[in-house]
Order: sequence, then structure tokens, then C-alpha cells
Amino acid sequence: QKAERVVCGPSLAEVQTAQYVAWCVGSRVCIEPGLAEAGVCLRGPVPSARQRSAYHPSVDASHAPCTQEAVDEETFMECLPRAVDAAWRLSETVRKGECVIVVACPA
Repeated sequence: QKAERVVCGPSLAEVQTAQYVAWCVGSRVCIEPGLAEAGVCLRGPVPSARQRSAYHPSVDASHAPCTQEAVDEETFMECLPRAVDAAWRLSETVRKGECVIVVACPA
């Protein structure tokens, strides 16, 4: 079964890794803000999917995220509920029969 999409968090490392995976499986990259690692906002503004797609052509700029964005100064313990919610929402698409590859960097 072909992966319908490759899902990743908004960090550059995740997008770059997901792009290579997407090329290999012939799919698009969908950025989910809820997969962001703790403290990602502390490094500066995180580019939107539309901004990332200018440099990473596999990014689907039209993808509507199903997860919430990380907040400024979020600690590791504060990011856990967001990450669990993101995993749950993504698992719903798998239960519907969609084949999804998730690329995430450890927090």
C-alpha cells in the first residue's frame, strides 16, 4: 500500500527528513504543528507550511493541520499532552484506512 502522506513536525530537521522519505515513497509532506518538539518556539518564528514549500517542494502547502501549535516557552512536561493529542488525531486517519508515515525528532 502506498503512503498517502508523510507527516512531520515544523522543525527544519523534520521537514528535511520527511522530504527525503516522501521522495522515496512518491508522496507529499504534511506539516503538523502538534508534532513540534518542546521549546521549538524559543528558537524564533517557525515558518508556515506555505513558506517551507518555497524551499522544500514536497511540502503540501494546502494541508490543513489537525493538531494545535506549540506555545512559547513550553517545557517538556507541558508539551506531552500536545504530543499525545497529535498522536491520537493522526491515529484516527490510520483507523480510517489511510497509510501515513510520521517523521518526528525526539524532544
